[in-house]
Amino acid sequence: TISAEAPYLTYWHYIASNDACGYDYGGVGSDGTWFYVYDLCYETQSNGWEFVSVDISALAGQRIVLDLVTITDSSLSSSLFFDDVAFVTAAQAATLAARAAEQTGPPASPLMGKSGEPETGDATKAPAPADRATPQTYR
Repeated sequence: TISAEAPYLTYWHYIASNDACGYDYGGVGSDGTWFYVYDLCYETQSNGWEFVSVDISALAGQRIVLDLVTITDSSLSSSLFFDDVAFVTAAQAATLAARAAEQTGPPASPLMGKSGEPETGDATKAPAPADRATPQTYR
């Protein structure tokens, strides 16, 4: 349920793609309403983590299922990674955005490589769910 006190969806995303625009897509939304749609292609690569804050106060009081979606074709690879997804207050969203302007990505994650970029290629290298860092909750 989206709290009226914490109606901001915040997250970091990382886009990597070798494909041309118009073939691979990603998005963040709920129940068919998309907050962001990303064209995953070489021209839109993020070349690093980017912070996003979305005011979803129009959904306050509603129970939603958050959709983080990537749709790709069978040709060149495209990836859309998410980290530190949270629902926060307006003040927390502003603080996170200010901090994001000073750094190049989310805090260290067990799925991150030494370069600070997501590990790709071998899913067996990802830690088991019990080994992952405890998610941070904002109240």
